[in-house]
Amino acid sequence: MPHQRVVVVGGGVAGLAAAAVLTRVHGGLDVTVVEASDRLGGAIRAIEMDGHRLDVGATHLHGITPAGAALLEDLGLSGELAEVAPTPHSVLARGAIRDLPTAMVSGVPTSWRGLRRSKLLSRRSLWRVGLDVVAPRHDLRGRLGDRAVGPLLEQKLGRELVEQVTDPVLGARYGGHVADLSAAAAFPALLIAAGTGGSVLHALRTAAERDDITRGAFELGGSMASLIEQVAEHVVARGAALHLSSPALELQRGVPGRPRWTVVTSDARHEADGIVLAVPAAAAHHLVAPVAPEAAGLLRQLDAASVLVVTLRTDAEAVRGVDAVVPARARRADGERYCTTAVRDRTPRGSVGTSLIIQLTLGRIDDRRALLLDDDAVGDLALNELAELFDASVTGAIVDVTRWTDALPQYRVNHRLKVSGIEAGCHRLPALALAGAAYHGIDVGSCIESGERAARSVAGQLKALRGSPQR
Repeated sequence: MPHQRVVVVGGGVAGLAAAAVLTRVHGGLDVTVVEASDRLGGAIRAIEMDGHRLDVGATHLHGITPAGAALLEDLGLSGELAEVAPTPHSVLARGAIRDLPTAMVSGVPTSWRGLRRSKLLSRRSLWRVGLDVVAPRHDLRGRLGDRAVGPLLEQKLGRELVEQVTDPVLGARYGGHVADLSAAAAFPALLIAAGTGGSVLHALRTAAERDDITRGAFELGGSMASLIEQVAEHVVARGAALHLSSPALELQRGVPGRPRWTVVTSDARHEADGIVLAVPAAAAHHLVAPVAPEAAGLLRQLDAASVLVVTLRTDAEAVRGVDAVVPARARRADGERYCTTAVRDRTPRGSVGTSLIIQLTLGRIDDRRALLLDDDAVGDLALNELAELFDASVTGAIVDVTRWTDALPQYRVNHRLKVSGIEAGCHRLPALALAGAAYHGIDVGSCIESGERAARSVAGQLKALRGSPQR
């Protein structure tokens, strides 16, 4: 019997993880990866600086899923992990950069005393949060499958905490706002905590102490880009073919006696028995619309934020060690909202010299001002906002401006319900599965798990379809 063929559309971390499973676990499969751009990695990219590699896209593994741990072990990278703080250290609050409480879960403080010491909130708002400890407010709406993180927390803990702490932390991660961020998809522990009828702070702290919440964040010693290179080498060594600059244009259903699918790219036609679509939701919508219109309709509802990452070199001591986020409502001296959402000192460990490497993230789902500027203007904007944020003279040289277009999927309320509908619509098609950040988690670990899940689904369907009539 000839080998069955699987085409993985998308060479980001989810697509490469899928290819790794298909080549490693499921013998007898010919695997081809087609990628639209001229490089692998998707939202993972690094630049070279002073003999170091610096990530300018995804920088962390937020928690290590079983799938991620297995892949890192296979690649021999487990020993290169270094644990880092899962949330930023500070936030712009009440006119100054102030330390965030150390006891936090996804932007929600779990200690009232720690929040009081931080001086982030006014006395009135601090008192409002304290009520959650001594007289928690019950949810009059009853149990729901999903809620928006912002309104749910505002009801329990007050508006100022949401705007000054939770929204900046989660907003920087997702490029959006907690006002419409799905608790079920992005913060399921909050739904559980809010449903206890008691204190949300206490419930989250108890869950964290029981380790029911994945809190760890890890950096890879050789940069996240090294993970992509190692996985690519791994799948090629096992016989997979990689095609770059080869965007998928169309999926065609097969005819009896032929492979079930044809993937039409800009430069070739790839016949396939199974397909993993590891592309952004917009690209997946375009590809599945002719063959799964119901799934395509739901895919169209999934949007994504565009952001910029500005890397600069400076000698300003005021920003040494910074890891801060900026609230969406914070305003500069000219009255305009800050474009900056996060600032982080990315100076490599062991680097020589006094120069610091600082990265700023600019832009949100509803703020595209920086995206409309050219790179020189973006650099000037970044330096000016950095100086104003830290009330210091900051001069420096812009090293890199990376534009991430539609790179951060927005997990809006009922996101999981939409994803279930999308997956159900695609499951009706033979040996086709979806993977990537748009569905079950935007972090690298979740994308790895998504790719592996899709690969196993397709391999399992191929095993069941082997010898069955074409459909």
